[in-house]
Amino acid sequence: DRDVTGVQTCALPICTTLIGYFATFVHGILLWMVVYYLPLYYEGVLGYSPLRAGIAGFPEALTVAPAAIITGLAISCTGTFVAAIRLGWIFAVGGMGVLCILSSRTPIYLWILLNIIPGIALGVLIPAGGIAIQAATVTSDAGHAISMFYIVRGFGQTVGVAIGSTIVRYRLANVFPLAAFEGYGGVGPQATPEDLLRILKSLKQNGEDDRELIEGIVSALRVVWGVGAALAGLAAVASFWMKDYSL
Repeated sequence: DRDVTGVQTCALPICTTLIGYFATFVHGILLWMVVYYLPLYYEGVLGYSPLRAGIAGFPEALTVAPAAIITGLAISCTGTFVAAIRLGWIFAVGGMGVLCILSSRTPIYLWILLNIIPGIALGVLIPAGGIAIQAATVTSDAGHAISMFYIVRGFGQTVGVAIGSTIVRYRLANVFPLAAFEGYGGVGPQATPEDLLRILKSLKQNGEDDRELIEGIVSALRVVWGVGAALAGLAAVASFWMKDYSL
């Protein structure tokens, strides 16, 4: 079976549905990698206050909703969702990848521009994923399908926080020997992001600046963004086996 672009697709709706759920799971992971770990970058690396770190999230916050609205309207007008899904995942790969550029010396204008890309990607995928799953499901099961859609995305969000936390912990454990953490208020090498922010805030209040720890956080976050880009790549490849069912 082939779609209108000539790409080989699955013959059964269940294939598109399963790919849709996989992509939804990955979308949840990426969403909370961005939401949970960008504040660690802003507060821990750039030294922003919690309020300023919240304001720094505007590049994503102000692009996700418009991208989702435009995508929903485009799918409604064209009657096709596959193009939006593929485009969204391509943007997601690039968006997570460019976050690896972020460092302790990244100027404000650059991190603003870099964060617009994942914001657009995540926004495009919000309506496209749900529409794909509904379109590939018989009408009588549409309610169950969309309920499962939200469950899978919520599970992905939980996994995204866990993956990021594990990467940050073990990356720092590899960068710093156990003895290096003895002066950080008893916090071990398995420090959580909250522990790291507390440590850095305490150092700043004492007029100290541990550049080695800051660069270690930058290094750990780059691994987080890299893993996110790899997962987005898997979802992007899988999307080419989705069939464009009628809405």
